[in-house]
Amino acid sequence: MHVFKVLINSFGTLCPLKEQQGLDCGHRPQCKDSHREQHVSIQAQILNLFMTLRVEYNLSYLFISHDIGVIEHIADRVVVMYLGRIVETEPINSFLESPNHPYTKALLAGVPRLEVGKREYKPVSGEIPSPIDPPTGCHFHPRCPFANERCKTEKPVLKEFAPTHFSACHLNDQIVKYSTNRESSKPENNKSTEA
Repeated sequence: MHVFKVLINSFGTLCPLKEQQGLDCGHRPQCKDSHREQHVSIQAQILNLFMTLRVEYNLSYLFISHDIGVIEHIADRVVVMYLGRIVETEPINSFLESPNHPYTKALLAGVPRLEVGKREYKPVSGEIPSPIDPPTGCHFHPRCPFANERCKTEKPVLKEFAPTHFSACHLNDQIVKYSTNRESSKPENNKSTEA
């Protein structure tokens, strides 16, 4: 069995590890090259190697990155975390096309895209709370433009609101109630029956 060790540093850069820089016993691996010296073509080669090995050996990866472009290339499913809590998880396609949680939407709004026309970017307002003493309720509520009183006091639960798409946001309760009420108010299929 071959073991391939690669570290993604805090800049999202892929760095090969030396064998003596193992991930066990609390050792913190160090990248040999700084992120500025790592060429994009080398990163692409390593990602392509990951993809090849995944198919060849039927592997699964837990891949941690802040680089949305890399995530698009390598991931089948995405988990978004904010201050240590999962706020959304979904397949990569719906992550890119229809994010649900306000934090996920903010992350994707900041990703540069090749588009025709001008796009206005508004960074998330407020300061990042301390992970040592996070806010009560939803950790994102101090920075969320949609936060209400419930968000400040009650921790949202990760719920499936669409097939294979989970989100931890109190706003989803309103969406689910609305769609449930609409479905219950739909008229029954009136089939003509002959007596």
